[in-house]
Amino acid sequence: MQIPLNFLLLTMLFGWSGQSNAQTSMLYPGDTLRVSAPAFIAGKPVGTLTDLRNDSLFIRVKNRLLAIPVGKITKLEVSRGKTSRSRQGALTGALVGGLALGVLGAADVSGDQDSWEVFTPEEAFATGVATGALLGAGIGAIIGSGLKTTRWVKAPLQNLILPKKPVAEQRKELPVKTISGPAPLSRQWRISANLATCSPGPAGDIERAMIRAGFGETMPGGFLGGPVEHPFSRTGYGKFGFPWTLSLQYRWKPAWEIGVLMSNTVIGGTFGYQKPSKYLEIEYRVFTVAPLLYFHPAGILRLGVGPALFRTNSQQNSGGETVQEYSHNQFGALLDVRLSYPEKTLLFVEVNVQYRLMNTVNIGPFTAGGGEKATLPAFKVDYSHSYFGIGLGLHF
Repeated sequence: MQIPLNFLLLTMLFGWSGQSNAQTSMLYPGDTLRVSAPAFIAGKPVGTLTDLRNDSLFIRVKNRLLAIPVGKITKLEVSRGKTSRSRQGALTGALVGGLALGVLGAADVSGDQDSWEVFTPEEAFATGVATGALLGAGIGAIIGSGLKTTRWVKAPLQNLILPKKPVAEQRKELPVKTISGPAPLSRQWRISANLATCSPGPAGDIERAMIRAGFGETMPGGFLGGPVEHPFSRTGYGKFGFPWTLSLQYRWKPAWEIGVLMSNTVIGGTFGYQKPSKYLEIEYRVFTVAPLLYFHPAGILRLGVGPALFRTNSQQNSGGETVQEYSHNQFGALLDVRLSYPEKTLLFVEVNVQYRLMNTVNIGPFTAGGGEKATLPAFKVDYSHSYFGIGLGLHF
């Protein structure tokens, strides 16, 4: 007699299912449980399982030992380790970064007086959303990797038993090895790189000098747009380049680090105009090298201070070419504040705020062409500025 194939499959399926339902729920002393028993105790207490007897679960919550009847439990969950929130961090970072960079890009372009900008506000918004989403997803994933949450698994309430852990699963006790002196520090080196924006620096001094020299007139409107009031400055992220910083630190004591910082900061440019057709464009930047001492009290904060060598540069551009250029080397001071997270992973995200203190320097004269030449006499400027960066780093 042949048994139909479909009958055999159904028999195997129901037989397996019945066997599965008959299995017991294995819990072990020391397991972390989350218990829902609203008719017996408020909330969802989380504690360590100590015993199962007289139809009650005994869990230790802080310094209290609770006995919860199994019949009163509506939901029982057991901790099965930790899981990171990288995926949620990437999604949140993409959303926040895309919207933030898109809005900032559109606002930046729409605030310009020129009519021959590379991007319209709509194009700047779309470009900012795409760039910010990619950057934010990466940063969010790294931050999420450091945010560990408990992975809860639902435990069936039927046939609960509390056996001893098999010998194979018991932790093997290792002999204690004594060492002299403090324990060595792990991952003593860290390197990070970031892109930034900065405060205007010498822009105010240059604008005032242009006004004194007659380069503060309004350019009349034309088929390219206008009128455009002068002088005006373009400073911040992306106008003339991307300020960046590369930093290396060595942890030589638990709360102290020594490091070196190198940075190229394109601060921006200032534009002047004198009738009938004299244009003046001055771009300025600073290159920085600084040895720093960092105090790392705890957590994500680092405070650094030290002397710095600055090379300031100001150049007059015309038609895309440099006409005149002035550079100076000077010593100053640098204050560096860093927030890094996570601290115990290979990769980390870092927010960096610096203040760079410098002396005043003389720049100029600058000469504008167009009919009769007009000159901006030499004047003093202060290149001191703040720096605001965000980037990625590596512990090793």
